Amino acid sequence: MGEAERTGANPASAAPALFRTRAPFYSETVERKVAELGYRLIGNAHEDVLTALEATLKAIYRHLVRTRLPDQFSRLGSKQAIGTAFQNIERATALYAHLGIEPFSVLAPADVECLELNIQKRHVLGHNLGVADESYVDIAGDGKAGETIRLLGNEIRLFAESCSAVVSNLEQHLLPDTP
Repeated sequence: MGEAERTGANPASAAPALFRTRAPFYSETVERKVAELGYRLIGNAHEDVLTALEATLKAIYRHLVRTRLPDQFSRLGSKQAIGTAFQNIERATALYAHLGIEPFSVLAPADVECLELNIQKRHVLGHNLGVADESYVDIAGDGKAGETIRLLGNEIRLFAESCSAVVSNLEQHLLPDTP
C-alpha cells in the first residue's frame, strides 16, 4: 500500500508540490503558461464574437437581397460581390445601402469606433498572433508595433453588446411588414 492510499491523499494533487521542490522554476513557468492560456482563450472569445457578427451580416444580407431584389441577386448577393465586405463597417454599410438599410445606425459614434477597433484587433489576433503591427497602431492609436495587443474581458463584453444591437436591428428587417 502506497503513502497516498494509507493517508487518503490524492496522488495527483501531491505531484505538483513534489515537482516544485525538484524544479525551482516550476511555479514561474506554470504562471506564464496559465497567463498565456488565458490570453489565448479571451482572444478566441473575441474572434468568435466578430465571426458571429460577420456571418450574421452576410446571411441576413443575402436573404434580403434574394427575397427583395431577386433579379439583382447574382450581381449583389454572389460570393464575388460580397467577398470580405462584412469584415469592414464601411463596405458592409455600402452593401446594405442597396436594401435601404443602415445596419450600424443603432450604435452611437463611440460604439462604431469601438467596433472598428475590435475588427482591427481580430485581424491582429488572427493573422499576427496578437502582436500589433504598424497598421494596427496607426488605427488604434494604442500600443507599439511588436507588442501584444491588450484584451480585457469587459471590453469584449461591450463589443459583444454592440454586435448584438446591430443584429437585433437587422432582425427587424427580416419580419414581414404589418399593416
